[in-house]
Amino acid sequence: MRAIAPHKTPSTRTTIAYARVSTNGQKDDLVRQVALLESYCAANGWTYEVISDLGSGLNHHKRELKPLVSRIRSGEVGRLVLSHKDRLLRVGS
Repeated sequence: MRAIAPHKTPSTRTTIAYARVSTNGQKDDLVRQVALLESYCAANGWTYEVISDLGSGLNHHKRELKPLVSRIRSGEVGRLVLSHKDRLLRVGS
């Protein structure tokens, strides 16, 4: 699903780097994900915003996910960067 709002050009839309872990015990992994995403975005010369979240990839009940999806659907987000596709949701969720 890719929606582009007609009132925003691609250059004005936000790049979001999204990092997620399942439990508090994985905070070190969250720090590593954020660092990797920041390095990748910076290396590509993008202006970006990092969103980090805590919660299972098997459901959509994560604090930052619903607002992120709303921003994507509105056309505000032009690029979503993940360290791995299962960081957003697990396959089939």
